[in-house]
Amino acid sequence: MPLVTASSENNGVVDFVESDVAGKQKKIFEHKITIDMFFNVFYHSYKYFSDDNVHTLIPKFDANIYITFFIVCCLKRNQYKYDYGRQARLNRIAVDNVKLPTDSHGNPDWQFMENYIKSLSYSKSLEFFEICEDTELPNSFDQLLEKAVQPFQQDCEK
Repeated sequence: MPLVTASSENNGVVDFVESDVAGKQKKIFEHKITIDMFFNVFYHSYKYFSDDNVHTLIPKFDANIYITFFIVCCLKRNQYKYDYGRQARLNRIAVDNVKLPTDSHGNPDWQFMENYIKSLSYSKSLEFFEICEDTELPNSFDQLLEKAVQPFQQDCEK
């Protein structure tokens, strides 16, 4: 299972840990946005757990993949405020403002957010997340490697 920590690379994934060990030590999340202490923001469509330098955002509304990516983009605009000397901790994040488009009643305009992301040229690749949402992903690098190598091994045996 992926371990997410403070990093600007690989969606913050620095290692893979056995899922039974991870589940005993930390809560396991899936389909969530994370913000690390340097305000690196990522969306994780897979099961993961994180260390104490990462905050997991749990939405209080229904958000599909398009709305989630819109929110990730809006959050990333606040990264300039944070660094090692001014880390993103819960007390700072709680008072930070994130500007979202609103409807005529002043509520977040979820439909606009979804339509905007769908209008972008790369949005077709996001359909992969919707299709694979219930698909079990590898929990370790070894499993990933095994899945990647297996077709080649079968060809070599012929």
